[in-house]
Amino acid sequence: VFRNRRFGAAPASPTRPVLARPVLQQTMSRHASVVRDDTGLGLLIDRLDTATPRIITSRTMFEDAALTTVAGALAAAARARTETRGSHHRRDFPDTDPAQAASIVCGPVTAGCA
Repeated sequence: VFRNRRFGAAPASPTRPVLARPVLQQTMSRHASVVRDDTGLGLLIDRLDTATPRIITSRTMFEDAALTTVAGALAAAARARTETRGSHHRRDFPDTDPAQAASIVCGPVTAGCA
């Protein structure tokens, strides 16, 4: 499916965690929308942890794997920010915290945020 154009050989297919797009969309809408809380974000992260590692064999699977990865980063960053900021409201932290007026950098869900 993905060809190395220079040599004409297909590279080894990578394995990535993938949630089916409809499941991912529903879970993100429910737990990571503009109104969120720690419980919902925790449920989202737990759901992302159940993503099935699959060999990427199509563009759709590649996109779904990328969306799953981005969802994990978003969930980790949203959970790390324990305040309401801009249009993103935390039910459990309704106030803005001036001490958190900085960017949060996250890696994969297992790596955490700093």
